[in-house]
Amino acid sequence: DAIRSLLSLLWIEIRRSQGYWLLPLMVGLGVYMNRNMNWEGVTLWPNLSKWTMQSYMIVGPLAAALAAWLVDRDRRRRVQGLVETMATNPFRRDMLHVATAAFWGLLGYVLVAAWYGFQGVTEATWGGPDLALIGTGALGIVILAAIGFLVGRMVRGKFSPILAVGVAFFVAAAPDFIQELTRNHNETYSDLAIRPLSPWGLIANRGPDIFFQLPSGYLSSALLWLTGAAAVVLVVIALLRHWRRNWIAWAALAISCAVALVGANRVMGYNGGYGYSGEDDPQIPFTWSCETTAIVEVCVHPAYEAKLDESARRIDSFVAPVAGLPGVPTHWEQGGASYNSDRDKVGTFHPGNQLSYAFDLGQGFFSFTEERHGFTAAQSVILTWLSGRVDPENSNAGMFSYPAELMGTPVPMDDMGGFMVSVDPAAEAFYARGIPAAADRFAALSPDAQRAWLEANWDALRAGTLTLDQMP
Repeated sequence: DAIRSLLSLLWIEIRRSQGYWLLPLMVGLGVYMNRNMNWEGVTLWPNLSKWTMQSYMIVGPLAAALAAWLVDRDRRRRVQGLVETMATNPFRRDMLHVATAAFWGLLGYVLVAAWYGFQGVTEATWGGPDLALIGTGALGIVILAAIGFLVGRMVRGKFSPILAVGVAFFVAAAPDFIQELTRNHNETYSDLAIRPLSPWGLIANRGPDIFFQLPSGYLSSALLWLTGAAAVVLVVIALLRHWRRNWIAWAALAISCAVALVGANRVMGYNGGYGYSGEDDPQIPFTWSCETTAIVEVCVHPAYEAKLDESARRIDSFVAPVAGLPGVPTHWEQGGASYNSDRDKVGTFHPGNQLSYAFDLGQGFFSFTEERHGFTAAQSVILTWLSGRVDPENSNAGMFSYPAELMGTPVPMDDMGGFMVSVDPAAEAFYARGIPAAADRFAALSPDAQRAWLEANWDALRAGTLTLDQMP
């Protein structure tokens, strides 16, 4: 009966809270914030889970604003004195306000998840939603709603919802912001390593992966920390009512802090607070999706199966003029897996990145060295020509107008590992004009003449000893 009575009161509070006015804003902005993130044109469950979780950065502050508005509603309606004289537990009223704001926030979050879930069910070809990652965002919304209530309690007035939005957003972004401020410029990561204390920071380093799964216990530690943090905020709300002799609340606060500290300590121990690195993470088993042409065999991860036909066509056309020459791979696999096949002549590529496919394929022919971190001018001529065969508009040509000859010796720029290269403007202009012109001349040759020149000069071309002047 007590639970039924509490649920009835909660439902009454939800109906009279008018939170439905915020619902379209929560869902609209939650979806809109990631509108241009799918630049690969491939629907992946890891990305959908990530975008769902990230929407808490929008939904959470709006739920906090609603909580701040609810806590001051009785004062605005001039019935606060009447309500406080009622024989009801004031802490229960507070929890009803927090639960109401959290309900509308979680409902908005669920609708955002449904939007991305529909895309996953209808378009994704591999995997499923990461419920633990999505759960961290849900806990984040509950925490921010409770924080919004605290703001409304401590700062009464018509501007308290606006203040609650700002405070909630700052709390959500604080771990990432503080870690950047405290970054040790002589190291890769911050000494504090607090970024994963927010759901956003859990995957700040490289995001979800189709090849590697999260370390065992990483998200469970995050859920433990967020659960403890939520309990701490709720207990603080209780202590604001009766802080002197409420030993139960003080005991609950101690337990909540202990749980939060254990979870925080565990989650901060993964990869210096930058989420998971992927280097030692367990690999996700899968079977390559492959297509064989007359020249090459092309394999992609099953999540990218929609790109297989296009990738096979592009690679076949790109490789055809140099097929059979030394060092030209006959088997190509999607890059990103440390366990790429150990078959001979394996090349890697990224099927979702059309803008750099020629650069990726070029590294299958011409490997970089410690002394040369780029393609030479002569190599750039051949890659520009090959790229133009696949893409008549040659949208990749600009990638090869800055050859290794211009890079010279890097000069340290700062103490964070950056560097700069001093480039002669005249030399830069020379190669910017000369490489496309040489590629056009090479394209004008007959196929037999092109093949004959490649066979005669391929070894020198791969070794990087040919110059632009030696091109036909």
